[in-house]
Amino acid sequence: MTRHAVRTGTIVLALTLLGIVGWSPPASAATVDLDVSAATITIAGNTFSLNDTGGPCPKADTLQLVTDSPSAGQLTLTGGWTSVLRLGTPPSGPWYQIDVSVLTGTMSYSGGPSSYAVATVAPNHLILRMDIYEVGEGDCAKDDRKCVLHGRFVSTTGTYTGALPAAASGDTLSLSAATNVAGGLNMVVSTCNAPWVSWAGQSATLNPFSFVVP
Repeated sequence: MTRHAVRTGTIVLALTLLGIVGWSPPASAATVDLDVSAATITIAGNTFSLNDTGGPCPKADTLQLVTDSPSAGQLTLTGGWTSVLRLGTPPSGPWYQIDVSVLTGTMSYSGGPSSYAVATVAPNHLILRMDIYEVGEGDCAKDDRKCVLHGRFVSTTGTYTGALPAAASGDTLSLSAATNVAGGLNMVVSTCNAPWVSWAGQSATLNPFSFVVP
């Protein structure tokens, strides 16, 4: 896989509410590429995949993991990926592309030497931005954005399998996360059309949410 990156007003308010802050890796940190191996999100009773499917107008896949010390420290997700979907059961109607960006993705862990538990309390925040476009075959203008979603998730379960601090090929990070737990914030939406606009303030969960070092 090749490696490659708002409107103001309500988006500015959304980012303020989400409490996005800068982050600097520790001196001992190591960075590796990361692939999505499974990603399912449920919002307001709607469940769909956020797997890295590319799509007709793919965004650069920039997902990475920053690792920390060998016994206790922080795991940090950065970058993003692209997913495509159709709504309905069975899926029908137009295709939508979701460009997922990790705005904040720092989680504490402890354990070792080959299995680490991810902490399940704040501030283990995973703040995701999802830009949703309606797309057609061969149409990559990305001029039909339907919605921008933001959610602040907190891990409810999590395991990193592998040797830290240097992540290696085959290492995995498996998470479950939710917005409606202490430290989380339900979905903030902006510039949205139906059905996405009805998701404002709705809770969301990520389960499963899994990654692998390629």
